[in-house]
Amino acid sequence: MTMASRLPDEMIHLKCQEQIEKDLGKYVQNPNWQRNVDPQLNVKSYSAPSDQFGRWVEIQTFKDTYLHIFELSKTHTFQYSHKNCKYIYNSDMPALDFLKKKTQNTFTDDEFEKIVNKNEFSLIYAWSPTMIYSMSEMHIFQQACKKLGLKFIPVLDYTQSIEDAKNQLSKYKKDIAIRHYKSIELEMRGGLTHFPVSYVVGKKIISQKIFGAFTSDLLDREMKKRIDLINLRSTK
Repeated sequence: MTMASRLPDEMIHLKCQEQIEKDLGKYVQNPNWQRNVDPQLNVKSYSAPSDQFGRWVEIQTFKDTYLHIFELSKTHTFQYSHKNCKYIYNSDMPALDFLKKKTQNTFTDDEFEKIVNKNEFSLIYAWSPTMIYSMSEMHIFQQACKKLGLKFIPVLDYTQSIEDAKNQLSKYKKDIAIRHYKSIELEMRGGLTHFPVSYVVGKKIISQKIFGAFTSDLLDREMKKRIDLINLRSTK
């Protein structure tokens, strides 16, 4: 396999290809890179799911000189740093902050993986009491799930309190289980700064996200399209 198959196109000119290939190969063979919001000026950042559920790999370059490779999981963050084809340092750090916050009854990567691996379809619906549409339009997603035969699984923005969530749900007369998500797999897929964000999952596949609220007809089409793509991919 060539190095270009493992690096984002923007990074295939980097030096130290052999070492980068070796380090990335520890986590993922055929990465599906997504472009991240760059953490600072002159830094390019990409991330991809690894070959293990709930563990992601992130690459950052600084002016094409420094290279950082991060392994992100529920237990820790590991960083490789290179300069001029030599290691500067390796460091094993705690998991991301949102995973360390203690809350009860959370939606974790362990549960997420079991749902994804089922042969039946589910809709993961991430919502927030600070985003009105994620509550006022929730019933449209619930109705679509019932119509298309999906299990509706709501998960709460981990930055919001359970008490605020209960208060807001009561205003909209919603009766759902309230659980924070504590999932690297969900967090790293992005878009969880504005709600609702949804994913059709099943047959070991997570769909492209459904971002925002929709009319019922449009939502039915978007969900059906993702179901069809999962069925197609799962038969290959």
